[in-house]
Amino acid sequence: MIGSGYGASICAARLASKLRPGRRLGIFEHGRERIPGEFGSNLAALLGESMRPVFRSDKRSLKNPLGLIDLRQGDDVSVMSASGLGGTSLINANVAIRPDRDVFSQLNWPSFLKNRDFLDPYFDRVACELGVQQDPVDHTAKMRTQRIAAENLRDCGAIYEAAAITVTRGAGCSLPILNRHGMLQRPCTDCGDCMTGCNIGAKNSLNYNYIPMAKRAGAEIFTQTEVTHIEKREGYYRVHFVYHCEVDGNPVPVSGTTTARIVVFGAGSVGSTELLLTSQDMNLQLSAQVGCSFSGNGDILGVIHRVGPTTRSGGFGAVETNGRKTGPTIQSSISFPHRPNVLDRVVVQDGGVAKAYVAAMTMIGMDFQIDHTQIVLVSGHDGSEGRIILDTDGGASIVWPNLYHHPRRKFNEDQIRLVASAIGGNYREMLPWKGKVGTVHPLGGCVMADTPMAGVTNHKGQVFDGRGGGEVGADGEFAIHEGLYIVDGAVVPTSLGVNPLLTISAIAERTADLMSREPKYGDLFAA
Repeated sequence: MIGSGYGASICAARLASKLRPGRRLGIFEHGRERIPGEFGSNLAALLGESMRPVFRSDKRSLKNPLGLIDLRQGDDVSVMSASGLGGTSLINANVAIRPDRDVFSQLNWPSFLKNRDFLDPYFDRVACELGVQQDPVDHTAKMRTQRIAAENLRDCGAIYEAAAITVTRGAGCSLPILNRHGMLQRPCTDCGDCMTGCNIGAKNSLNYNYIPMAKRAGAEIFTQTEVTHIEKREGYYRVHFVYHCEVDGNPVPVSGTTTARIVVFGAGSVGSTELLLTSQDMNLQLSAQVGCSFSGNGDILGVIHRVGPTTRSGGFGAVETNGRKTGPTIQSSISFPHRPNVLDRVVVQDGGVAKAYVAAMTMIGMDFQIDHTQIVLVSGHDGSEGRIILDTDGGASIVWPNLYHHPRRKFNEDQIRLVASAIGGNYREMLPWKGKVGTVHPLGGCVMADTPMAGVTNHKGQVFDGRGGGEVGADGEFAIHEGLYIVDGAVVPTSLGVNPLLTISAIAERTADLMSREPKYGDLFAA
């Protein structure tokens, strides 16, 4: 397993539990293992945890290979993800929502997944393992503000609901709780620091569920281990890696290799695509679609100033609250499910500002407590027309000319203005991001499809063999690179219109299920 985000961790947990005696399963994770109390709570600490320079001109260079935050800034699109045991689950907003059924009816999806019914059992399984729950109505001020906006937009078809989130609550108890995986967690204190790492231990990130499941079943975990490329050999793959050994607090690279019969890419949309592009050669020929169909999931971060209701959007960190409640980063959604065009069905969610970012936000927004500023995140659709390429230094870069002026982006932005009008606030772009596009929900790059002419993997996550443009095997199926899989957001062929955590996880559950049942792997996995 390359990576330890949702796709890789889920596959590791499911496959390790079925591994036959004498077989080994390894998880190679680029970043460190982190525990509550180790996450930075001020801006200086977060900047120090950035893998790449944030403000310098050489923003694509790697300055801290063991940093938590991987911010890839590009001319067209910037992407933020995390590096650490648990992947982006360490710093995401915890939202686990199923997409609209019509999303899967789009032409880009493979035939086996054109009906959401095929994924619903896996959605249920993931929701159970991740401890998905909803906060009570009006649990926080920003939830109440979002509800008021939805009520004022009823004539526009707006629907309000508390978001399904992966956070541990304690029913008024502050003592540690033993979760279903035997891990101790503390109940959420509503501090608002989900997106800089939870120092409470309430965030149901993967290190509290699927990763312990994998470890308990015998998976071997290798952190600080960066896979650089793979080579296809007769019947197996040679995996090249760099172990970032820390000496006197500084990472020292140590190169190594290992071999595996099955290699599963789970390094995230950009990471897995970068790795596949770096690894292709005469023995590993790929579909011409590698890098194509990148989507930012229609993400737009909006700031609505001077709203009427109190919002209390600023986080306070893992300290005494003095009665203040910010709440998890996202707690509620406004959706428009009755719009005729599925591409118009977006979600607008409330947002909290982590303590580390509060000072910067107050200076930019001139709301010195962020008590009358509503932060919103739109997830929608964007056409999935971006492309991931390797730039001159061999790193991944996203090319998507004129995305900022794309009609879909403008439509998504208009939804923020709609919400702003409903709560008497003013929406304006924040100067540091004016004219730029960013996403925390990268999708695509190695999309699944029925044929190698349309995608990089089949519906099982198996990578197509690109020789001859896609040859057909003796079984009548398009040839694949035996034992090579992709299980993360890279395989998702369209934007989803909601946060993608649950969909990526459900697809990974299905992929692991199908992989373990393959007759050719009967010597590896027990039925």
